[in-house]
Order: sequence, then C-alpha cells, then structure tokens
Amino acid sequence: MNSFIIESLASSLQVKLSQVEQTLSLLQSGNTVAFIARYRKEATQGLDEEMIQSIALRYDYEVQLLKRKEDVIRLIDEQGLMSPELSLRIMDCEKLSQVEEIYKPYKLKKLTKSALAIAAGLQPLANSLKAAGSNASLEEICGPFIKDEIKSFDQAYSMACDILVDELIHNPQWRQALTKDIERKGMFLSQLKKEGADTEKTYVMYHQFKQRLTSMQPYQVMAINRGEDVKILSVSIDYDVEVFYDQTKVKYISFAHPTLQKDLVALCKDAMKKVLYPSIVRSIRTDLTSKAQEHSVSVFANNIEQLLLVPPLKGKTILGWDPAYRTGCKLAIIDEHGDCLHVDTIYPFDPKNDTVGSTKTVEILIKKFNVSIIACGNGTASRESEQFISEFIKGHPEMTLSYAIVSEAGASVYSASPLAKEEFPQLDVSLRSAISIARRLHDPLSELIKIDPRSVGVGQYQHDCPPQQLKEKVDFVVNKVVNKVGVDVNTASTHLISNISGLSKPLAKNIVAKRLELKGFKDRNQLKDVKGLGPKTFEQAIGFLRILNSQEPLDATFIHPESYKLARKLKESFPDLNPSQSDLQAWYVSHNTDMYTVIDILENLKAPGRDYREKFKGVSLRQDILKFEDVNLHDMFEGTVRNVVDFGAFVDIGLKNDGLIHKSQMNSDSNESVYSLLKVNEAVLVEVIGIDVDRQKLQLKLIKKVMLGA
Repeated sequence: MNSFIIESLASSLQVKLSQVEQTLSLLQSGNTVAFIARYRKEATQGLDEEMIQSIALRYDYEVQLLKRKEDVIRLIDEQGLMSPELSLRIMDCEKLSQVEEIYKPYKLKKLTKSALAIAAGLQPLANSLKAAGSNASLEEICGPFIKDEIKSFDQAYSMACDILVDELIHNPQWRQALTKDIERKGMFLSQLKKEGADTEKTYVMYHQFKQRLTSMQPYQVMAINRGEDVKILSVSIDYDVEVFYDQTKVKYISFAHPTLQKDLVALCKDAMKKVLYPSIVRSIRTDLTSKAQEHSVSVFANNIEQLLLVPPLKGKTILGWDPAYRTGCKLAIIDEHGDCLHVDTIYPFDPKNDTVGSTKTVEILIKKFNVSIIACGNGTASRESEQFISEFIKGHPEMTLSYAIVSEAGASVYSASPLAKEEFPQLDVSLRSAISIARRLHDPLSELIKIDPRSVGVGQYQHDCPPQQLKEKVDFVVNKVVNKVGVDVNTASTHLISNISGLSKPLAKNIVAKRLELKGFKDRNQLKDVKGLGPKTFEQAIGFLRILNSQEPLDATFIHPESYKLARKLKESFPDLNPSQSDLQAWYVSHNTDMYTVIDILENLKAPGRDYREKFKGVSLRQDILKFEDVNLHDMFEGTVRNVVDFGAFVDIGLKNDGLIHKSQMNSDSNESVYSLLKVNEAVLVEVIGIDVDRQKLQLKLIKKVMLGA
C-alpha cells in the first residue's frame, strides 16, 4: 500500500490514518464491503458501507492516477521529449483528465512546436536564453545551434522561444491562477443554434441562458450537455482572457534580456489565447460534466435505495392489476409468499367495455382467494382502472379491500427478460407484468432488484451518465440494502441470494439446488456442503443468510457463527438482555472482545427476526379515487414522495400525474439540500398552490412530513 496516498485519503475523508489502513488491509484480504461494515467494526472503528466504499474507490483511483503519470512520463521520454519541467507538471496533476490533457499533443502525429523544438535538440538553447544577461548577444548564443536542420538564427531563436512559451504558459501557478479566475468570473452561455429545431420546447429555458460558472447546478449542466449533443444548443464560456493576461504577465514573464522579454510577452499572449485558455475551458467543462454525472448517479442511487427499503406487505394476498385498453387488463393473484395462484384477463374499457363481466370476474377472484389488496400499475389506462377499482370497493362494502397505485416502470422490461421466462415459462409476457406489479407491493426489494434500475424512473438524467459508473453505484446500493436486510435462505430467489456478500449467480444457483435437494436447510452449517462455497466465501456470506426454523436459534439472526459462543455467554451473563453501559463495558473487556461486536450481538438477541425495513414508511393504501377537477387552490392532501431531484420533489396525492414541490416551497433554508429534506416514499402533507388545467399538473407546497404512527 502506498503510504503517501493513504495519508492523503485520511486527510481528505477526515478519518484516522489507522481506519484507512485497516480498511484497505481488510479489502485486500478478500473481505467484502458489507462484511467489513457489519462484522469488522472493531478494526475500522465503526465505518459504514459508504465510507468503506469511498476509501476503496479513492485509493484505486489514486493508484491508477500515479500509474498513468508514470506511463505518460515514460512514453514522452521514449520520444526524447521529456524535460524536468514537463515531468513536474505531470506529477503535480490531481486528476486523470489533467494528465491526459498534457499527454494529448504527444499522442498526435503532428507534435506541438515546443515538442518539435525539443526533438531538434534546442532545449539547451532555450535554457541558455533564459539565463542570458541584458547585454548578451542573442546571435552569439544561438550560433552553435545553427546546423543540420536549423538553417538560420531566426529559425533557432524562434524554435527556442517556442520551448520557453510552452514552459511559461504551463507554469502550474499561472495555469492555476487562470483556472481559478475563469471559474470565479466566467459565465456559462448556451443558446439555440441557428439550425437547431427544438420542436418540443424541451430546452426552451436554455435558448438564451447565461449564468456564472460558480452557480451552475448539476441538472443544468446535464440538460445543456444533452441539448448540445442533439445539436439543438451551442455552448460557450464567456471570459476575457486578455484582461487576465495583461494583469498577470509581469508576475510570470521575467527575462533579463529586453528583446527576449518583449518577444515572449507577445508570444505568450497569443499562446494563452489559442492554447492554454481552450485547454482550461475544456478541463472546466469536463469537471462540470463529471461532477454533474456523479451527482446524478448519487441522486438516482439514493432514490433507488429508498424504494428498495419500502417494507414488505406481510401476510397479504394481493391482486396485481396491469391496466390496458384494447388488450385488456391483466390480473395476477399472489399469496403471502409471493407465489402466483391465478392469472386472468378482463376487458372493462374500450373497445369491448365489458364492465359487467369484468366486475363479476374480479368479485369471484377476490372471494375465492381472499384478496385484501389490489396493486394497480400506473401506466396506460391506470386512471380508468383506478376508477373501476374505487367503484368496485364502494359497491362491495362487505369486503375488507383497499388498493395502491404501484409504479410499473421497468415491468415490461422484466417481463421479457430471461429471468422472467425462467420463472414463468408458460405465461404470456403481459401476464408476467401483472405478477411483477403485485410482487412490487408484496416485497419491493425482492422484485425491484430483478429489473434494470435505469428503467425504474426515479432519477435525474441518469441515462446520460456513463453506464459503467451508473451500474457500479447501483450495484453497490443494491448489495448494501440486500445485506442490511438479509435473506431467508430457504425462500429467497436465486437473484436475491446472488447479491449477498461474497456470492455470485453461479453460487446462488448452487445454493438453491442444494436447498431443493435437502428440502430446505436445517442449519447454517449445511451451507458448507454447497458446491463451490469455500471457507472464505462461507465466512463472508453466512451472517447474511438466515434460517428461520433452524435447530440453532442464532441462525435466524445476523449474529455471525464466529460469535455464537460469545453470544451464548452474553445471554447467560445478562438474561434480561438489558445490562447497564458500565456492566457491558466491563463484560467485553473481561471477554477480550470489543464494544461494537457486543452491541451488535445484543441488538440481535433482543429482536432476532426484526426486518431492517420496518423503520421506513410502507405503501399508501386507498379506497377512493381523487379526481383532478375536485382539486382546488389551498386544498391540503397527504401524499407520497415519488422522486427527488435538484429542483424539488414529485409527490403522488392520488392523481394520474404527480405534483411538484419546488425547492422554494419546502419551508427551509435556501442553502439546505433537497435531498436532506425529503426522501423517496416519505409521507408528506402538502398544500395546492398552483393548478395547470391544460397539462393536468399541480404545484405544491410542503406543509410538513407525516411521521410513522402519526
């Protein structure tokens, strides 16, 4: 491990050096992030998954950056063009993009003037000119270099000046000063291109856009970039580089010889405008885009995490309803375990309008299977379906029945996937969608991880982010949530098990195959017999694989088998599981363990079957429909946050379209982040402050968050 990088990481992440060292050591020993976060807290001093992942990613990036610097220096040196000044510039880079910007000219077939001059052997001449006194003869200094390809004094002098200009304008201090000045004073401009056709007015707010670089928001950067990519917008940065040059040239250009001084002042001005300034502008835009993409990925991942943490509806039989017109509404009934009991199709809308027959079918199914909840998808014909369901509930007061509107984003993608075909080979694609909708209500985590998260639709420009970056972040979030929740190894799907710490899809399949062979695992030790599951993998995974009816009660908890003996001793010492802080401290010291492990064991002993998701808000259930025409200004509604973005939050209050709470209507400090105020699936009380009848949209104001149990 590189000690310099470790020290730098500890400083930038504001953690102890020992925490970084221990985390990296554990990771390099083959431990997963989830395992370290839960079972090695004593080593990391309680670092969570996010910080452990940050340390891992940042360390890998810094190692990659250092290697790339060394490679670039070697490649340029092999061309005979390396100088101490250039080497220093490369080693001072803090980002890969900066290294590549320096290396770019050396990759081109046509080298820069400076590189050509160095290749011609004129670096010594440039050094001599730098050291020339005020009365020195430039002709005499250049004389020895006029040979071979160098035919005259003018040629030698001009080429040596090219080297000096390149050194001057790439002076790290001067470049940094210019960069900071551009970032502070520069204006980001976008406008509609002359030939640009923004027919849908998607980018209308950016047709004549001007804003300080310091005030650019991530969503603005992403929107403008997209408009530029589709050739609707032209983009530039407005900044007077000549003013900066005139103000700083005296500080950075200083030669004793007056002729050399005068020539280089003129040459550097031109080079700064044509070479350095465009390079910095590219770098600034790259950084803006990179930060905006990183932000968008984080927004998407955070929203996905909140969706995955929605508590399951336990012990309920659910009717999944996939709305449609011509092809009919697909129905699927699942039991309390998520198993499909029945599928059907009804045609209550155009063109068949079989309202009577559809009502009869729904009534028969609900009575036969004792359905208590209907999960209705929010796609095409959802409004009419909700109306039908609401009227059905009103017409059958004897039934204890409610419904929920469920996002069906990605359901069609899942239905046509190999995984869906494997689960339901005999069913039509559309009927699989109805099952998925029902299961999203039954157990959101188990169902949503089957779907490409990019199809879920709870983000901000995530489709414009690098696919690999998005995938890695989402995979991390999914893995984090699955391991926080854990799985019942005797009921979990192959896909869910594959997200457990240390496991892969092949291993998950082997676990399910062994489960079928044994007709269910009786204890955790039986997992050691799974093909391909070695001691290290067992160590990493077993704490997250729970067996609820095991002969060993601790198998139903998150307590790791390595701590079973300790757990039994703890229970013997404190049968009521309620020791004082001082007693607990004395106990863990006497048993040669640590507070982190003991507290974790104690929490699991107190509530062995607790679901981590219980602390989060469940799905909102309804019995009646809200119509847009019934909504008036200043009406109050309780709703559910469906998406959070930079400029606000979209809230479902029971209409087809979600209303928007702009960040200015959140009753908060203007500097407070939207993401710290609201989360996906939170319950909120809102006031209607604007109604757009034509677009069927509402502007909302946040009154308060509705707490669980309130």
